[in-house]
Amino acid sequence: MREPADINWLLILLEIPILPDCLISGIDSCTEGLAPDLKTSCYDILKRVIGLLSYSEKKITSRLTYWWSRLPHDEFVKKIDFINLYITFQLTRCINYELYNSIIQPGSYLNVSMSDDINFKENLNAHFIRPTSKSSDFGLFIGLPLYISSGGRRTDISSSSSFWSGKKESKEHEVKIRLQQYGDDWHLRTAGRLASFLFIANKKNKKVSDAVFYNNLVDYVNVKQDFDAWQFNASTKKHEQSTANKDSLQLVVDYLQAETKASYLGLSSANGTLRKSSFTFCQFPFLLSLAAKISILEHEAKRMMERKAEEAFIQSLNKKMPFDVYFKVRVRRNFITPDSLRCIKSHQTDFKKLLRVEFVDEPGIDAGGLKKEWFLLLTKDLFNADKGLFSYDETSGLCWFALSNLDNDELYYLVGVVLGLAIYNSTILDLRLPKALYKKLMGQKVTLNDFIQLNPDVGHNFKRLLKLEDVTDLELFFTVSYADIFGVMHHEDLIREGSSIRVTNENKYEYVERYCSFFLNDKVKAPFKSFLNGFQHVIGGNALSLFTPEEIELILIGEDYRNQKIDIEILKSVTKYNGFSETDTVVNWFWDYFERKSAADQRKILLFITGSDRLPATGLPSLTFKITKLVDTNPNRLPIAHTCFNELCLYVYPSKEIFVSKLDKAIWYSEGFGLR
Repeated sequence: MREPADINWLLILLEIPILPDCLISGIDSCTEGLAPDLKTSCYDILKRVIGLLSYSEKKITSRLTYWWSRLPHDEFVKKIDFINLYITFQLTRCINYELYNSIIQPGSYLNVSMSDDINFKENLNAHFIRPTSKSSDFGLFIGLPLYISSGGRRTDISSSSSFWSGKKESKEHEVKIRLQQYGDDWHLRTAGRLASFLFIANKKNKKVSDAVFYNNLVDYVNVKQDFDAWQFNASTKKHEQSTANKDSLQLVVDYLQAETKASYLGLSSANGTLRKSSFTFCQFPFLLSLAAKISILEHEAKRMMERKAEEAFIQSLNKKMPFDVYFKVRVRRNFITPDSLRCIKSHQTDFKKLLRVEFVDEPGIDAGGLKKEWFLLLTKDLFNADKGLFSYDETSGLCWFALSNLDNDELYYLVGVVLGLAIYNSTILDLRLPKALYKKLMGQKVTLNDFIQLNPDVGHNFKRLLKLEDVTDLELFFTVSYADIFGVMHHEDLIREGSSIRVTNENKYEYVERYCSFFLNDKVKAPFKSFLNGFQHVIGGNALSLFTPEEIELILIGEDYRNQKIDIEILKSVTKYNGFSETDTVVNWFWDYFERKSAADQRKILLFITGSDRLPATGLPSLTFKITKLVDTNPNRLPIAHTCFNELCLYVYPSKEIFVSKLDKAIWYSEGFGLR
């Protein structure tokens, strides 16, 4: 197949309604009564169509992504769910075969070959394969059957079961799917490639959020092992390319390291040679949920922190000098920006150590709470419009690099470091940044839509301009006028001699593109470069490349619920009690107090207890929240918050009125580690 028209018959086959139904095994299956031969035929058609489409010529795949980008929303989502269903089926097949060999026939590893058959469960003589004992760190334990819907999503089969109701589950229901169970499966590789075409199509014409591509069963993959295998494959390829330039000793060291890594990943073959896994989910990161990616990011950060601590310890032994295993930031509250800049400049090599913050002349010990407060106060100062680093659009309320001729490279570098440290240390910030910044961080091109988000008034005028049949009467030229932060007007050409080049119907698209690029790229080139240098100085690992710009925004600023109240039932479900029970009077007073507050007041309460008024990127269910009982008969004591542990400590007050009065005073009149 060499021309786009050659794949028409494959796309027609892909529309056969019974193809996705043949993959469903569970309570919503429509094919339970189908003959095995018919299901086999459907499966044979499906896997061959997916295989042929996924490895088509580049010219064909480009046209395919264009076609899919033009699909209506519902049809597009069906395509995503279809491929996800196929991935779910193949992953389940890999799991079940290994479970059958290691559990049904213990001691006879891989006695049953993994046949490529839609009716594999009948061949295994088991309706559902499930182990009977817990797994190791790299093993698998399924506490309940994984019934899959037609969209490739898990189906809620029991609302009373804690496994499906969202409550935290015990260790016995953990699922860890190992790399060895799927790493050489060609079905997953072809399906991943085909899904990537849909993901590219979505980038061309944004129809759905990134979350629509997540595959739920992949949440049970050991993503840390998958990530390490992905990095191992990349490093092995790089090593092979550079082998000629290395001496024999270095080659031996590299070989031993590769042997250790391969053993950990289970990649050593029977004859002792090294082999790379042909498929990892990190090759197709859009299939990984945000929670999975965050766990990978934290995994890489933790490993780097441990490595830096080891290096500091070894240096202290070699040089007989004390080396700190932490990156310590010591600041005065009233001079937080210059003090922070001083600490960052003097500890350039310590960013990847575990962060510890100390406020001068304050008694707090950092177990997480001081770190949150430092980020909060520092970003509030740096992003203040009066600082001159960022300006805010009156319509969108978003901030962007201020237009000025001042040399603020050090401060922009500081901003980049702070944002990188926030991600590296899993801390949420309260910022109003446009999508364009996150796209630039990921090296992606900004567009008119990004400019519209930042400057809606001018951006929408450009959209109307592009729809006009004749623009010559508008007397537009390739020039731009703008005011800097001091109110001084400037006039510049967008192209060489732009002031003499009129905007016409032929060049209007170029005019709009250059105008947007002028503000999003050209005029902020120097400050963004300093900002990017600071950010990459902290976040330089491969884990960040797994994220999309939208996901980077979520992990940096959390879930935005500024105009809506918190779902108190979800918050109750994740709350733990120490000394109290959920039925105690004081606890009920607190929930009633919280529920009656406005959305803005609830944010203030959350800030008091957790040190941040934002929710985690993965939503309220992933928030850690604790209410602890304090023993004291004095009714004048105020409640206490331990922001390090998201913990609210309450006394047993004699009446609700006293309780409300004390909690109000603690929340609305607190600052730092005391009352203001």
